[in-house]
Amino acid sequence: MNNAFTKWFILCVRHKYADFNGRARRKELWMFSLVYLILAIILQLIGFGVISVLGATKYHYVPVFLGNIFMLALLVPGIAVTVRRLHDVGKSGWWFLLVLPVTISGAGEMGIIDLLGDALFIIFALAAIAAALYFLYLMVKDGQPDANQWGENPKIADAWRGASR
Repeated sequence: MNNAFTKWFILCVRHKYADFNGRARRKELWMFSLVYLILAIILQLIGFGVISVLGATKYHYVPVFLGNIFMLALLVPGIAVTVRRLHDVGKSGWWFLLVLPVTISGAGEMGIIDLLGDALFIIFALAAIAAALYFLYLMVKDGQPDANQWGENPKIADAWRGASR
C-alpha cells in the first residue's frame, strides 16, 4: 500500500501527525484528502453492510462509533496539513478559522441558531460561502516560489531529496 498514491497520506499520518510547522505542497494536501475520503467511504459502506446484516440490534451503533473514531484519529493530521498548506501560500495557520462561519451556518440550517432571524442568517450564510470559496482558492493556489517565514519551498526540497537518492 506504500505507493505514490498513498505516500502523502502516510507522510501526514505517520511522520507529520501533529506537525503545524513548515509548508505543504498542494499534492500533499489533496492526496491526503483523497485517501481520507476513500477510506471514509469504505468505512461507511462496511458500516451500512453490517447494519443491514445485523438489523436494528443493540449493536447497530458500533459501525458509526468506529467511523467516528476514524474521523477523530485523522482530525489532527487533517488540520496540520491544512495549516502547512496555508503556510505554503504565505498565510498564517490562523486563516484556517476562515472556515468556521461555514460550520456555524451549517448549524443554522439544522435550527441551532434560528434566533438570528432570516435576513441576518442569509447575510451570514453568504459571508460563509464567500469565506469557503476564498479558502478553496488558497488551497488550490500555487505556493510561494521562494522561501518564506515558514520554510523553504517544499517542491524544491522534494526535488532535491529525490535527486540525492
